[in-house]
Formats: sequence, structure tokens, C-alpha cells
Amino acid sequence: MKKALIFTSLLTLGACAGNPSAPGQNDAKNFPALIQEAEIAVRTSGEAGSEWRDASLLIGQAKMAAANGDMKTAMELATQAKRQGELSAQQAQEQKNARPWLF
Repeated sequence: MKKALIFTSLLTLGACAGNPSAPGQNDAKNFPALIQEAEIAVRTSGEAGSEWRDASLLIGQAKMAAANGDMKTAMELATQAKRQGELSAQQAQEQKNARPWLF
């Protein structure tokens, strides 16, 4: 039973990984929405005072790649920027009460 479950899980993951029409794939239609989401995430983290160093740089590079027609790179960079914005905002929330340890 356990082997069958693992095998089925692996088949499912393999099918999802190879699906070219899955949402969020590298196509020009999704780029404007993705770059907007990335900008919002980075702006939110900046307002919290926790924007990571490369997040805004990644957005600029994504826009430049899109302007040059390299949509695969543009989507990857925009995804990285969005993720950095989300993670930096999460880090700020988790560490808002951080203070030095007193031993």
C-alpha cells in the first residue's frame, strides 16, 4: 500500500512538472500581472522597513528582459522578486519584537 501511494505521488508530481499549460508558466500574457504582484510585494515589504537588497533590482531586470523579448528570464526574475518581497514582509512580521538577548 505504501509503495503504491509513493508511486502514485511521484507520477502526479511528474505530470504536473511537465505540464506546459499550467498557470504561471513563461508566457507574455501572465507577465504584467506577475510584475504587478511583485511590485506590490516589494512595496509592502519596503513600507514595513524590511525590503531585501535585490528585490527592486530584480523587478528592473525583469522589465528589461521583457523589453528585450526574453520572456522566460523576465518571468523567472519577476517570480524571484515577488518571492523576495513576500519573504521579507514575513520576516519583518516574525521579527517585529526582536531584541538582543540578555544573558
